[in-house]
Amino acid sequence: MKSNIYRRDLYLSRIRPFIGHEQIKVLTGLRRCGKTMVLHMIKDELISSGIDESDIFLIDMESNMGREYRTGEELYDHIKEWYGSDIHLKYILLDEIQQVEGWERCIRSLKSDFDIDIYLTGSSSKMLSGELATHLAGRYVEFRIHPFSFTEVSDILGNKTDINSLFMNYLRYGGMPLIVMNEYNLLMNSAVMDGMYDSVVIRDICERNGIKNSIGLRNVLRYIMSEIGHNMSSTNIANYLKSQKNSISHDTILDYLTAAEDAMFINRVNRQDLRGKEILKTDYKFYLEDHGFRLSSGMDNTVSVDQVLENIVFNELKRRGYSVTVGKGRNSEIDFVADIGGKREYYQVSYLLASEDTVEREFGALQSIKDNHPKFVLSMDSVDMGKDGIIHKNIVDWLLESGSCPM
Repeated sequence: MKSNIYRRDLYLSRIRPFIGHEQIKVLTGLRRCGKTMVLHMIKDELISSGIDESDIFLIDMESNMGREYRTGEELYDHIKEWYGSDIHLKYILLDEIQQVEGWERCIRSLKSDFDIDIYLTGSSSKMLSGELATHLAGRYVEFRIHPFSFTEVSDILGNKTDINSLFMNYLRYGGMPLIVMNEYNLLMNSAVMDGMYDSVVIRDICERNGIKNSIGLRNVLRYIMSEIGHNMSSTNIANYLKSQKNSISHDTILDYLTAAEDAMFINRVNRQDLRGKEILKTDYKFYLEDHGFRLSSGMDNTVSVDQVLENIVFNELKRRGYSVTVGKGRNSEIDFVADIGGKREYYQVSYLLASEDTVEREFGALQSIKDNHPKFVLSMDSVDMGKDGIIHKNIVDWLLESGSCPM
């Protein structure tokens, strides 16, 4: 990988304080979201700080070289040989480590036996819930890597087109790095997105979870993608599929959803009762890790603008480090309740505030909340329509604001 590729300094600024410390650094994220890019940035950072490149071991476990080490024992033996007898701090960077059987034991042994600083990437949200978490409690730190934010897209392509045209490309095609670095090439977008979608569905969901019915999985995911931002449950998913003569049991649907969450393809968002503060047990919403994947199921993001804008805002809040729920009031629903560091913000998202009814719906929902936490309405309108202490912002302007760095 070329070291002059776009630097994702937003993530490096969070990782940098841990460089050289004993915690294992674990980068998780959707396949092809840019984890490898960040890993190579770390290598460049080490070299620029004076570390000899011979003291850095970096390997992609999905490359031809990485495939030589199918077990943790094989990988351990190779790194032991590489480390040699010259005992001093060295650096191990392993990309897509979940491809190695028994990798947790290998990492635990390496950490115990050698003076090394370890960096791992993986495309499974559960990789820290097993043996590594059990044996290294408190000795690792996780960094969630996301596809490009609109700020990053603007940094990369902002000098090539006006900001509104650039945002329309981002709205249509999303922020997956391969799409963005190809400058939203119209001849390539669909084929590239289809290839990445197949890679996630077949490799990270079907193969990893032993799912044989890939068509059934695709039908469930297509329904999720068509209903982003809408309340749903396994029951209404099953009922819809049955109406399309594609019957799938509730348990199987739940298994599919869990597998898609583990692959970080979708994000489940719970609903919170704003009066009693408890998380509601029934219904939830899903958002895509990258809304561009809707293209792979034949959907046009310019047709479902409200839904896609909501998805974009959700992902931006997560990038900025917020925990996010949907707020359920007495007679209204708040799109997003965002919490960070003991602070709370409320968000309503709309395409355009084009009628009095729309203004009343979006602002009225926030006015019904009687606390003093900041309240925002985000839309594509260019005129500030804020009132009664509720802040109104243009979505593009809000996306380009500097926010908290993701963790």
